[in-house]
Amino acid sequence: MNLQAKFALLVLGVVLLPPLMVASVFLLQAGFGVEETAPYTSIVIQRVVYRLLPEYLENEDTDVFSVVKNKNIGIMLYENGETLYSSIPEGLAEESAVNYHEYPFETAGVQNKLVIIERRAKTGTRGMPKMGFALISGTVLLFLSIMAVFIIRSIDRSIKNLERATQEIASGNMDYELVPVGNDAFSSLTNSFNLMRDRLKEETARRSRFIMGVSHDLKTPLALIEGYADAVLDGHADTPEKLEKYLSIVKEKSFLLEQRIVQLIEFINMETGQWKFHLQKINLSDFFENLSRVYKEEGKILNYEFFSKLDLAPDLWVNFDEDLVRRVFDNLIQNAVLYSDEYNKWISLEAEQGGADVKIRISNKGKGISKDEQKLIFEPFYRGNSSRNEKGFGLGLSSVKSVVESHGWEIELESVPGGLTAFTVRIPLS
Repeated sequence: MNLQAKFALLVLGVVLLPPLMVASVFLLQAGFGVEETAPYTSIVIQRVVYRLLPEYLENEDTDVFSVVKNKNIGIMLYENGETLYSSIPEGLAEESAVNYHEYPFETAGVQNKLVIIERRAKTGTRGMPKMGFALISGTVLLFLSIMAVFIIRSIDRSIKNLERATQEIASGNMDYELVPVGNDAFSSLTNSFNLMRDRLKEETARRSRFIMGVSHDLKTPLALIEGYADAVLDGHADTPEKLEKYLSIVKEKSFLLEQRIVQLIEFINMETGQWKFHLQKINLSDFFENLSRVYKEEGKILNYEFFSKLDLAPDLWVNFDEDLVRRVFDNLIQNAVLYSDEYNKWISLEAEQGGADVKIRISNKGKGISKDEQKLIFEPFYRGNSSRNEKGFGLGLSSVKSVVESHGWEIELESVPGGLTAFTVRIPLS
Protein backbone atom coordinates (compact mmCIF):
# COMPACT_ATOMS: atom_id res chain seq x y z
CA MET A 1 0.00 0.00 0.00
CA ASN A 2 1.50 3.34 -1.01
CA LEU A 3 1.81 6.33 1.30
CA GLN A 4 -1.10 8.23 -0.30
CA ALA A 5 -3.40 5.23 0.19
CA LYS A 6 -2.39 4.96 3.83
CA PHE A 7 -3.21 8.61 4.51
CA ALA A 8 -6.47 8.27 2.54
CA LEU A 9 -7.42 5.28 4.69
CA LEU A 10 -6.59 7.25 7.83
CA VAL A 11 -8.79 10.19 6.79
CA LEU A 12 -11.58 7.86 5.65
CA GLY A 13 -11.50 6.09 9.01
CA VAL A 14 -11.68 9.36 10.93
CA VAL A 15 -14.66 10.51 8.82
CA LEU A 16 -16.65 7.25 8.68
CA LEU A 17 -15.96 5.48 11.96
CA PRO A 18 -17.79 7.88 14.36
CA PRO A 19 -21.13 7.90 12.46
CA LEU A 20 -20.93 4.12 11.95
CA MET A 21 -20.32 3.58 15.65
CA VAL A 22 -23.16 5.95 16.60
CA ALA A 23 -25.52 4.04 14.31
CA SER A 24 -24.37 0.78 15.88
CA VAL A 25 -25.10 2.10 19.37
CA PHE A 26 -28.64 3.13 18.37
CA LEU A 27 -29.24 -0.29 16.83
CA LEU A 28 -28.08 -1.92 20.04
CA GLN A 29 -30.41 0.28 22.04
CA ALA A 30 -33.35 -0.50 19.74
CA GLY A 31 -32.75 -4.24 19.48
CA PHE A 32 -31.38 -5.24 22.83
CA GLY A 33 -33.01 -2.83 25.31
CA VAL A 34 -34.39 -4.09 28.70
CA GLU A 35 -37.81 -3.31 30.01
CA GLU A 36 -37.98 -1.02 32.97
CA THR A 37 -40.67 1.00 34.71
CA ALA A 38 -41.05 4.62 33.69
CA PRO A 39 -39.95 6.88 36.55
CA TYR A 40 -43.29 8.76 36.71
CA THR A 41 -45.46 5.62 37.31
CA SER A 42 -45.11 5.61 41.09
CA ILE A 43 -46.24 9.24 41.21
CA VAL A 44 -49.32 8.42 39.12
CA ILE A 45 -50.20 5.47 41.40
CA GLN A 46 -49.95 7.65 44.50
CA ARG A 47 -52.12 10.28 42.86
CA VAL A 48 -54.82 7.75 41.91
CA VAL A 49 -54.83 5.86 45.22
CA TYR A 50 -54.64 8.74 47.64
CA ARG A 51 -56.53 11.54 45.88
CA LEU A 52 -58.59 10.50 42.87
CA LEU A 53 -60.04 7.27 44.31
CA PRO A 54 -61.62 8.97 47.37
CA GLU A 55 -63.09 11.65 45.09
CA TYR A 56 -64.62 8.97 42.84
CA LEU A 57 -66.13 7.06 45.73
CA GLU A 58 -67.76 10.22 46.97
CA ASN A 59 -69.22 11.03 43.58
CA GLU A 60 -69.33 8.03 41.27
CA ASP A 61 -70.87 10.07 38.45
CA THR A 62 -67.71 12.18 38.14
CA ASP A 63 -64.94 10.87 35.84
CA VAL A 64 -62.14 12.01 38.07
CA PHE A 65 -59.76 9.43 36.61
CA SER A 66 -59.87 11.12 33.20
CA VAL A 67 -57.26 13.60 34.42
CA VAL A 68 -54.73 10.79 34.07
CA LYS A 69 -54.13 11.07 30.35
CA ASN A 70 -51.43 8.59 29.51
CA LYS A 71 -51.57 5.94 26.83
CA ASN A 72 -49.17 3.80 28.80
CA ILE A 73 -51.33 3.65 31.96
CA GLY A 74 -54.87 2.23 32.39
CA ILE A 75 -57.12 2.37 35.51
CA MET A 76 -59.83 -0.22 36.36
CA LEU A 77 -62.07 -0.31 39.41
CA TYR A 78 -63.78 -3.58 40.46
CA GLU A 79 -66.62 -4.13 42.96
CA ASN A 80 -67.31 -7.76 43.87
CA GLY A 81 -65.67 -8.80 40.63
CA GLU A 82 -67.64 -6.42 38.46
CA THR A 83 -66.05 -3.53 36.60
CA LEU A 84 -67.25 -0.21 37.88
CA TYR A 85 -64.78 1.95 35.85
CA SER A 86 -62.17 1.42 33.14
CA SER A 87 -59.90 3.85 31.35
CA ILE A 88 -57.67 1.24 29.70
CA PRO A 89 -56.24 2.45 26.36
CA GLU A 90 -57.09 0.27 23.39
CA GLY A 91 -55.01 -2.91 23.30
CA LEU A 92 -53.25 -2.26 26.59
CA ALA A 93 -54.95 -5.07 28.50
CA GLU A 94 -54.04 -7.64 25.82
CA GLU A 95 -50.34 -6.82 25.82
CA SER A 96 -47.97 -9.14 27.62
CA ALA A 97 -45.44 -6.44 28.39
CA VAL A 98 -47.48 -4.78 31.15
CA ASN A 99 -47.27 -4.42 34.92
CA TYR A 100 -50.38 -4.87 37.13
CA HIS A 101 -50.68 -2.92 40.35
CA GLU A 102 -53.62 -4.11 42.51
CA TYR A 103 -54.98 -2.25 45.54
CA PRO A 104 -57.85 -4.12 47.35
CA PHE A 105 -60.04 -2.06 49.68
CA GLU A 106 -63.46 -2.38 51.39
CA THR A 107 -66.25 0.15 51.55
CA ALA A 108 -69.48 -0.51 53.47
CA GLY A 109 -68.69 -4.21 53.62
CA VAL A 110 -68.24 -4.45 49.86
CA GLN A 111 -64.97 -5.83 48.47
CA ASN A 112 -63.40 -3.46 45.95
CA LYS A 113 -60.19 -3.58 43.96
CA LEU A 114 -58.28 -0.87 42.13
CA VAL A 115 -56.07 -2.07 39.30
CA ILE A 116 -53.55 0.11 37.53
CA ILE A 117 -52.07 -1.35 34.34
CA GLU A 118 -48.76 0.04 33.14
CA ARG A 119 -47.11 -0.68 29.78
CA ARG A 120 -43.47 -1.52 30.23
CA ALA A 121 -41.46 0.67 27.86
CA LYS A 122 -38.11 -0.16 26.30
CA THR A 123 -35.91 2.65 27.43
CA GLY A 124 -32.65 0.99 26.42
CA THR A 125 -29.87 -0.71 28.25
CA ARG A 126 -28.88 1.12 31.36
CA GLY A 127 -25.67 3.03 30.77
CA MET A 128 -25.76 2.41 27.01
CA PRO A 129 -25.10 6.09 26.02
CA LYS A 130 -21.96 6.17 28.13
CA MET A 131 -20.86 2.75 26.87
CA GLY A 132 -21.57 3.83 23.29
CA PHE A 133 -19.51 7.00 23.67
CA ALA A 134 -16.67 5.02 25.22
CA LEU A 135 -16.87 2.42 22.43
CA ILE A 136 -16.81 5.08 19.70
CA SER A 137 -13.94 6.97 21.31
CA GLY A 138 -11.95 3.80 21.94
CA THR A 139 -12.44 2.46 18.44
CA VAL A 140 -11.47 5.72 16.75
CA LEU A 141 -8.45 6.13 19.04
CA LEU A 142 -7.33 2.54 18.39
CA PHE A 143 -7.73 2.98 14.63
CA LEU A 144 -5.82 6.27 14.65
CA SER A 145 -3.05 4.79 16.79
CA ILE A 146 -2.62 1.72 14.57
CA MET A 147 -2.61 3.76 11.35
CA ALA A 148 -0.25 6.37 12.82
CA VAL A 149 2.20 3.69 13.97
CA PHE A 150 1.93 1.93 10.60
CA ILE A 151 2.57 5.12 8.60
CA ILE A 152 5.35 6.40 10.88
CA ARG A 153 7.15 3.05 10.79
CA SER A 154 6.89 2.96 7.01
CA ILE A 155 8.25 6.50 6.67
CA ASP A 156 10.97 5.90 9.26
CA ARG A 157 12.10 2.69 7.53
CA SER A 158 12.29 4.44 4.14
CA ILE A 159 14.21 7.41 5.58
CA LYS A 160 16.70 5.11 7.34
CA ASN A 161 17.27 3.16 4.13
CA LEU A 162 17.92 6.39 2.23
CA GLU A 163 20.22 7.65 5.00
CA ARG A 164 22.25 4.46 4.91
CA ALA A 165 22.45 4.60 1.12
CA THR A 166 23.72 8.19 1.17
CA GLN A 167 26.35 7.21 3.74
CA GLU A 168 27.47 4.31 1.53
CA ILE A 169 27.70 6.59 -1.51
CA ALA A 170 29.57 9.22 0.53
CA SER A 171 32.08 6.58 1.61
CA GLY A 172 32.73 5.68 -2.04
CA ASN A 173 30.61 2.54 -2.35
CA MET A 174 28.99 3.25 -5.72
CA ASP A 175 27.64 -0.30 -5.99
CA TYR A 176 25.21 0.08 -3.09
CA GLU A 177 21.70 -0.13 -4.53
CA LEU A 178 18.40 0.59 -2.82
CA VAL A 179 15.54 -1.82 -3.50
CA PRO A 180 12.25 0.07 -4.05
CA VAL A 181 9.30 -1.22 -2.02
CA GLY A 182 5.70 -0.56 -3.04
CA ASN A 183 4.59 2.19 -5.38
CA ASP A 184 4.55 5.36 -3.29
CA ALA A 185 6.52 8.59 -3.18
CA PHE A 186 9.39 6.90 -1.34
CA SER A 187 9.55 4.22 -4.04
CA SER A 188 9.82 6.97 -6.67
CA LEU A 189 12.48 8.69 -4.55
CA THR A 190 14.36 5.38 -4.31
CA ASN A 191 14.32 4.98 -8.09
CA SER A 192 15.57 8.55 -8.48
CA PHE A 193 18.31 7.85 -5.94
CA ASN A 194 19.42 4.74 -7.85
CA LEU A 195 19.44 6.74 -11.08
CA MET A 196 21.56 9.41 -9.39
CA ARG A 197 23.90 6.70 -8.11
CA ASP A 198 24.28 5.25 -11.61
CA ARG A 199 25.00 8.68 -13.06
CA LEU A 200 27.45 9.45 -10.29
CA LYS A 201 29.15 6.10 -10.83
CA GLU A 202 29.44 6.82 -14.56
CA GLU A 203 30.77 10.31 -13.87
CA THR A 204 33.32 8.96 -11.39
CA ALA A 205 34.48 6.39 -13.95
CA ARG A 206 34.57 9.12 -16.59
CA ARG A 207 36.70 11.36 -14.42
CA SER A 208 39.03 8.45 -13.68
CA ARG A 209 39.43 7.85 -17.40
CA PHE A 210 39.94 11.59 -17.84
CA ILE A 211 42.78 11.69 -15.31
CA MET A 212 44.35 8.53 -16.71
CA GLY A 213 44.11 9.90 -20.25
CA VAL A 214 45.63 13.24 -19.28
CA SER A 215 48.42 11.50 -17.38
CA HIS A 216 49.19 9.20 -20.27
CA ASP A 217 48.97 11.77 -23.06
CA LEU A 218 51.03 14.36 -21.20
CA LYS A 219 53.58 11.83 -20.03
CA THR A 220 54.41 10.61 -23.54
CA PRO A 221 55.81 13.88 -25.00
CA LEU A 222 57.39 14.75 -21.64
CA ALA A 223 59.23 11.42 -21.61
CA LEU A 224 60.51 12.03 -25.16
CA ILE A 225 61.61 15.59 -24.31
CA GLU A 226 63.40 14.31 -21.21
CA GLY A 227 65.03 11.45 -23.15
CA TYR A 228 66.40 13.63 -25.95
CA ALA A 229 67.49 16.31 -23.48
CA ASP A 230 69.44 13.66 -21.54
CA ALA A 231 70.95 12.42 -24.80
CA VAL A 232 72.20 15.91 -25.59
CA LEU A 233 73.58 16.39 -22.07
CA ASP A 234 75.27 13.00 -22.15
CA GLY A 235 77.09 13.92 -25.37
CA HIS A 236 75.23 11.54 -27.70
CA ALA A 237 74.60 14.42 -30.08
CA ASP A 238 78.24 14.49 -31.03
CA THR A 239 77.73 15.98 -34.47
CA PRO A 240 75.92 19.16 -35.50
CA GLU A 241 73.48 17.04 -37.53
CA LYS A 242 72.53 14.88 -34.53
CA LEU A 243 72.25 17.91 -32.27
CA GLU A 244 69.95 19.63 -34.74
CA LYS A 245 67.86 16.46 -35.09
CA TYR A 246 67.54 15.98 -31.32
CA LEU A 247 66.66 19.62 -30.71
CA SER A 248 64.08 19.60 -33.51
CA ILE A 249 62.45 16.55 -31.90
CA VAL A 250 62.46 18.31 -28.51
CA LYS A 251 60.86 21.37 -30.12
CA GLU A 252 58.26 19.24 -31.90
CA LYS A 253 57.32 17.42 -28.71
CA SER A 254 57.26 20.70 -26.78
CA PHE A 255 54.84 22.09 -29.35
CA LEU A 256 52.71 18.91 -29.07
CA LEU A 257 52.73 19.24 -25.28
CA GLU A 258 51.65 22.86 -25.54
CA GLN A 259 48.81 21.93 -27.92
CA ARG A 260 47.56 19.29 -25.52
CA ILE A 261 47.64 21.65 -22.57
CA VAL A 262 45.68 24.25 -24.58
CA GLN A 263 43.16 21.56 -25.58
CA LEU A 264 42.83 20.51 -21.97
CA ILE A 265 42.25 24.07 -20.78
CA GLU A 266 39.65 24.63 -23.49
CA PHE A 267 37.90 21.38 -22.59
CA ILE A 268 37.77 22.31 -18.90
CA ASN A 269 36.44 25.78 -19.79
CA MET A 270 33.68 24.18 -21.83
CA GLU A 271 32.86 21.69 -19.06
CA THR A 272 32.57 24.48 -16.49
CA GLY A 273 30.60 26.75 -18.84
CA GLN A 274 33.07 29.67 -18.79
CA TRP A 275 32.53 30.29 -22.52
CA LYS A 276 28.90 31.36 -21.92
CA PHE A 277 30.08 34.87 -21.19
CA HIS A 278 30.82 35.36 -24.92
CA LEU A 279 27.37 34.71 -26.38
CA GLN A 280 26.18 37.11 -29.07
CA LYS A 281 23.55 37.27 -31.81
CA ILE A 282 24.93 35.87 -35.07
CA ASN A 283 23.31 35.75 -38.50
CA LEU A 284 23.13 31.99 -39.10
CA SER A 285 22.89 32.24 -42.90
CA ASP A 286 26.02 34.42 -43.15
CA PHE A 287 27.87 32.17 -40.70
CA PHE A 288 27.40 28.99 -42.75
CA GLU A 289 27.94 30.73 -46.08
CA ASN A 290 31.36 31.90 -44.84
CA LEU A 291 32.12 28.45 -43.46
CA SER A 292 31.17 26.80 -46.76
CA ARG A 293 33.33 29.23 -48.74
CA VAL A 294 36.39 28.45 -46.59
CA TYR A 295 35.99 24.67 -46.87
CA LYS A 296 35.30 24.78 -50.57
CA GLU A 297 38.67 26.48 -51.05
CA GLU A 298 40.37 24.12 -48.60
CA GLY A 299 38.92 21.13 -50.50
CA LYS A 300 40.73 22.22 -53.66
CA ILE A 301 44.04 22.28 -51.76
CA LEU A 302 43.57 19.05 -49.75
CA ASN A 303 42.00 17.15 -52.62
CA TYR A 304 38.45 16.60 -51.47
CA GLU A 305 35.12 17.84 -52.81
CA PHE A 306 32.99 20.03 -50.62
CA PHE A 307 29.26 20.43 -51.27
CA SER A 308 26.92 22.77 -49.44
CA LYS A 309 23.17 23.27 -49.55
CA LEU A 310 21.89 26.11 -47.41
CA ASP A 311 18.17 26.71 -46.99
CA LEU A 312 18.11 29.43 -44.33
CA ALA A 313 16.25 32.72 -44.07
CA PRO A 314 18.57 35.71 -44.60
CA ASP A 315 17.35 37.38 -41.39
CA LEU A 316 17.79 34.37 -39.09
CA TRP A 317 19.68 35.42 -35.94
CA VAL A 318 20.76 32.98 -33.21
CA ASN A 319 22.55 33.55 -29.90
CA PHE A 320 25.85 31.62 -29.67
CA ASP A 321 29.62 31.89 -29.25
CA GLU A 322 30.87 32.24 -32.81
CA ASP A 323 34.44 31.08 -32.13
CA LEU A 324 33.43 27.93 -30.25
CA VAL A 325 30.69 26.98 -32.70
CA ARG A 326 33.11 27.47 -35.61
CA ARG A 327 35.46 25.03 -33.88
CA VAL A 328 32.58 22.56 -33.53
CA PHE A 329 32.05 22.46 -37.28
CA ASP A 330 35.80 22.61 -37.96
CA ASN A 331 36.18 19.48 -35.84
CA LEU A 332 33.28 17.68 -37.53
CA ILE A 333 34.48 18.55 -41.04
CA GLN A 334 38.10 17.61 -40.28
CA ASN A 335 36.95 14.23 -38.94
CA ALA A 336 34.84 13.76 -42.06
CA VAL A 337 37.87 14.51 -44.24
CA LEU A 338 40.10 12.19 -42.20
CA TYR A 339 37.73 9.22 -42.37
CA SER A 340 36.38 9.66 -45.90
CA ASP A 341 36.80 7.06 -48.62
CA GLU A 342 40.33 7.48 -50.00
CA TYR A 343 39.19 7.19 -53.62
CA ASN A 344 35.91 9.11 -53.30
CA LYS A 345 36.59 11.84 -50.77
CA TRP A 346 33.69 14.27 -50.46
CA ILE A 347 32.07 16.26 -47.65
CA SER A 348 28.51 17.61 -47.57
CA LEU A 349 27.16 20.41 -45.40
CA GLU A 350 23.38 20.93 -45.44
CA ALA A 351 21.45 23.54 -43.46
CA GLU A 352 17.66 23.32 -43.41
CA GLN A 353 15.24 25.52 -41.51
CA GLY A 354 12.12 23.76 -40.24
CA GLY A 355 9.19 25.01 -38.18
CA ALA A 356 10.76 24.73 -34.71
CA ASP A 357 14.47 24.29 -35.40
CA VAL A 358 17.37 24.40 -37.83
CA LYS A 359 19.14 21.17 -38.80
CA ILE A 360 22.80 21.29 -39.78
CA ARG A 361 23.98 18.00 -41.32
CA ILE A 362 27.61 17.13 -42.12
CA SER A 363 28.05 13.84 -43.95
CA ASN A 364 30.66 11.81 -45.77
CA LYS A 365 31.21 8.32 -47.13
CA GLY A 366 33.98 6.23 -45.66
CA LYS A 367 34.82 3.57 -43.07
CA GLY A 368 31.82 4.44 -40.92
CA ILE A 369 31.39 3.89 -37.20
CA SER A 370 30.22 0.61 -35.66
CA LYS A 371 27.24 0.43 -33.30
CA ASP A 372 29.50 -0.25 -30.31
CA GLU A 373 31.73 2.73 -31.11
CA GLN A 374 28.75 5.05 -31.62
CA LYS A 375 27.94 4.70 -27.89
CA LEU A 376 31.45 5.83 -26.95
CA ILE A 377 32.33 8.29 -29.70
CA PHE A 378 31.54 11.38 -27.59
CA GLU A 379 33.44 10.12 -24.51
CA PRO A 380 36.58 12.08 -23.49
CA PHE A 381 39.82 10.34 -24.49
CA TYR A 382 38.00 7.75 -26.56
CA ARG A 383 39.76 7.14 -29.84
CA GLY A 384 38.69 4.36 -32.15
CA ASN A 385 41.17 1.69 -33.14
CA SER A 386 41.71 3.25 -36.54
CA SER A 387 42.35 6.71 -35.12
CA ARG A 388 44.75 5.88 -32.32
CA ASN A 389 47.62 8.28 -32.77
CA GLU A 390 49.38 10.92 -30.77
CA LYS A 391 47.95 13.98 -32.49
CA GLY A 392 45.46 14.75 -29.77
CA PHE A 393 43.78 13.81 -26.52
CA GLY A 394 40.70 12.34 -28.11
CA LEU A 395 38.75 15.30 -26.75
CA GLY A 396 37.49 16.55 -30.13
CA LEU A 397 34.02 15.02 -30.28
CA SER A 398 33.62 15.28 -26.51
CA SER A 399 34.24 19.03 -26.81
CA VAL A 400 31.82 19.18 -29.73
CA LYS A 401 29.09 17.57 -27.62
CA SER A 402 29.84 19.87 -24.66
CA VAL A 403 29.59 23.03 -26.76
CA VAL A 404 26.46 21.88 -28.61
CA GLU A 405 24.55 20.78 -25.49
CA SER A 406 25.64 23.77 -23.44
CA HIS A 407 24.07 26.01 -26.09
CA GLY A 408 20.84 24.07 -25.58
CA TRP A 409 21.27 22.35 -28.94
CA GLU A 410 21.36 18.64 -29.81
CA ILE A 411 23.73 16.47 -31.82
CA GLU A 412 22.88 13.14 -33.44
CA LEU A 413 25.00 10.52 -35.19
CA GLU A 414 24.00 8.19 -37.99
CA SER A 415 26.56 5.82 -39.45
CA VAL A 416 26.68 2.65 -41.49
CA PRO A 417 30.06 0.83 -41.48
CA GLY A 418 31.50 1.11 -44.98
CA GLY A 419 28.76 3.61 -45.93
CA LEU A 420 27.38 7.01 -45.05
CA THR A 421 28.20 8.80 -41.78
CA ALA A 422 26.32 11.94 -40.77
CA PHE A 423 26.44 14.25 -37.75
CA THR A 424 23.31 16.39 -37.34
CA VAL A 425 23.21 19.46 -35.09
CA ARG A 426 19.69 20.65 -34.16
CA ILE A 427 19.34 24.32 -33.21
CA PRO A 428 15.97 25.20 -31.64
CA LEU A 429 14.55 28.54 -32.69
CA SER A 430 12.35 29.17 -29.64
